[in-house]
Amino acid sequence: MEETVEVEVIEAPEPDEATVKAEAERKHYEDILKMNVLVREAQDSHDVAKWRAKAAKEVLDKYSMRLSVLISEGPKMPDPQKELPFDETPAWQEVAIEQAITVTPKQLEKLHEAGITNVIQFETERAGNCFAGIKGIGEKTVEEWETQILDWMATNAREPEPVEC
Repeated sequence: MEETVEVEVIEAPEPDEATVKAEAERKHYEDILKMNVLVREAQDSHDVAKWRAKAAKEVLDKYSMRLSVLISEGPKMPDPQKELPFDETPAWQEVAIEQAITVTPKQLEKLHEAGITNVIQFETERAGNCFAGIKGIGEKTVEEWETQILDWMATNAREPEPVEC
């Protein structure tokens, strides 16, 4: 024999309008929070990509400028002056000035104050007639020094004579 059980179905009351509205607002707020997280992640990703693009643009600009300069300069030709067999600085140029000309201790002090301590500095000043600006050194002294330095250079600053075969 079969038994039958009666089940009473109770219908839930329909939610009132305030409850429906509150549930909709809660769901809407949750959707806003989820979307806000997605927007923040997308913004972070965009910022990183923008920074990388900026860095890449700077590298591109640098290489573009180098290329423009390289093209505008044309091919680099060897400098024939650099291939000449000269010493960087001939030894005679660094000789102390008091070894090449006759000077008093006071004159030597004035030369040193003017920045003239060796032969090449003396020659540079002599070539530019710059001794007139040194107080206490007269025209006659300069003429004597010029004679002395020319004699000294004729003896000491000459390049060796070529060897004949």
